[in-house]
Amino acid sequence: MTDSHARISRPVYIQTIVHCCLPAAPVTIVYYVCLGHRRDYLGHFSAGYGGTLIALVLAIIATPQNRFVALSGRLVICVTLFCIVGGILAEATVFRLAIFDLVDMCNQNIGAVLAGLTSIPCIQTAKQTLAANNQPGDAANKPSDSQLRSMLACGIGFLLLGTYFAVT
Repeated sequence: MTDSHARISRPVYIQTIVHCCLPAAPVTIVYYVCLGHRRDYLGHFSAGYGGTLIALVLAIIATPQNRFVALSGRLVICVTLFCIVGGILAEATVFRLAIFDLVDMCNQNIGAVLAGLTSIPCIQTAKQTLAANNQPGDAANKPSDSQLRSMLACGIGFLLLGTYFAVT
């Protein structure tokens, strides 16, 4: 890694973490403060948010480099819808300990939709940053590895937070 790459990578990494965590932080605080007696609400929101961020990172990695710009908008919508359906199926089958809980499902979906909306500026920032740092003609339109790692770290953090609050 060159010195110029290290100087570029660290601010992008921090910027991506801020872009990924900042929208969910106030919602998480509101859930905790206002609905603290129902910690599972916060857990389901956080798990939906984190799980969707993780799924988006995996989808971005799987998307071919030369098709990323054309597919990125549809990719976010499809992955978010996939996570919503996955959350509904999980709530209706795997996590159906007592009864299907519509409120838990809604909280998961709120988290998933917010993660989808959050990823759009992250992807746009990645495209703009990479376009500014690459020579003309380069096909580097996907987020960098450091940006994907930071999105993945945020997703894992929120998924772990969700797991903790959903079961305690």
